[in-house]
Amino acid sequence: MNSPSWKSVLYFKPSEFDDPDVPNSGTHIDACLVMLLDKLRMIIDAPIITHWQAGGAVDMRGKHGHSAKSYHLFDRGCKAVDFHINTNKSLREQYNFICQAGFGGVGIYNYGLKPWFHVDVRDRILTQHWACHVKGRYEYLL
Repeated sequence: MNSPSWKSVLYFKPSEFDDPDVPNSGTHIDACLVMLLDKLRMIIDAPIITHWQAGGAVDMRGKHGHSAKSYHLFDRGCKAVDFHINTNKSLREQYNFICQAGFGGVGIYNYGLKPWFHVDVRDRILTQHWACHVKGRYEYLL
């Protein structure tokens, strides 16, 4: 995302999308993804905590466990981010707000200590939603 565009982003800064191994790489995050995430933050009225430190945003070299076709990858446009929402809203409510924001890909990861989400801005013709209740086991809607 080019520098002047960050002036219009209300709730995020480039460092929240960094590859943890490559400082200042968050500037490569897809502009549309950031705008939709900013919109989500506005409509859900709760902080969104990106998982950049775990490699859940920009992945410059494919070193953070993503598949070869992952939208996190630099070579695929840095079009994905993983996050949790700091809220008491139910998982169903959070998912509803995420759907309203307009992402093409939405994953719900509901195992471990706290549920978290993956969103991406894939082409609409490839829209996909999924849930993962056990690490590595995915249930696809379509």
